[in-house]
Amino acid sequence: MKPPCWVKIRIVIRLRQIGDEGVMALIGDSTNAMVDGYTPSEAVALQGLTDVIAEAEGLVAVTCFASNVARLGSIMTAAAANNRSICVVGRALNRTIGAARDTGYLADIPDFVSESEASLIPRNHMVVICTGSQGETRAAMAKIAAGTHESVELQPGDTVIYSSRQIPGNEPAITKVQDMLVRRGIHLITDEDRSVHVSGHPARDELVEMYGLVRPQIAIPVHGTARHLMAHAELANNCQVKQTLIPNNGAAIRLKSGTADIIGYAPVGLLTPEGGEVVDLQSDHLRSRRRMLWNGTVTATVVLSAVGELLMAPQVSQTGLCPDHQSADFIADAGLAVEDVICQQAAQEIMTK
Repeated sequence: MKPPCWVKIRIVIRLRQIGDEGVMALIGDSTNAMVDGYTPSEAVALQGLTDVIAEAEGLVAVTCFASNVARLGSIMTAAAANNRSICVVGRALNRTIGAARDTGYLADIPDFVSESEASLIPRNHMVVICTGSQGETRAAMAKIAAGTHESVELQPGDTVIYSSRQIPGNEPAITKVQDMLVRRGIHLITDEDRSVHVSGHPARDELVEMYGLVRPQIAIPVHGTARHLMAHAELANNCQVKQTLIPNNGAAIRLKSGTADIIGYAPVGLLTPEGGEVVDLQSDHLRSRRRMLWNGTVTATVVLSAVGELLMAPQVSQTGLCPDHQSADFIADAGLAVEDVICQQAAQEIMTK
């Protein structure tokens, strides 16, 4: 991403100094390693946001990644440029903004209004920044779109801006929320419509420039698919980096004497809360639970005598296996089948005695 000219000069000077001091390894972002050129400056997104907010007639809601401090600053600057108050909705956003301000960022941004205060300000003087750019069902934007948020209510003619990209795999969830907005008469703006988002990841020319400045002995590409990692490794090789190492998740890498080696792996994977503990999402009991979710369940309860004879007809129940109008016939047939099996088993045991 291109920073302002004077900032870039300072960054380049410092990076070259670091390279002169000697760098063993550079761990580099691979997300845009297959994209030629330079990533556009954040100033492009700032201008796009400023223009869209200026054109909006009602309330404006903007959603973005909660961790993107630069984008939060751009949204706030665009709101202030249009004489609009700012309301931040979502715990993750408030946590990020608090940390940013504690470390000196966003210092020149005006104070926000609370969610309760926002309702007292004319709608055309408000910008709401909220979480949920990836369609998360529990995030603020999904609740706002559904009309279930406790304090933010959209009206026809309001504007919602998605100042983020769609992470692959999240498209259905995002589309669902956006469809709800459009059906309610909301003006929806994405980066396909206006320049309200730029990537935060370096493109190929920026990676080449970084390697030229830092001159590491080792390149360790991270963050991306196998194709992105391989493209980054090839680029590093072309930049005369002596060694490239592509790690898998959990790899423990030893850096020693100008070389890098994978010496082991830490246990990694998806975890989920289960009762009072955190367990592996691929654990056996959760796998079984997912199979039950997709396949349905059938339960047969039988009462047997001491010699294995049925004392009452089997009680069969099913969940998610067949439609309600077929359930009675299925349960009756299954009960007879269970009864036949038990009777046959009992008969065989009697014959073998």
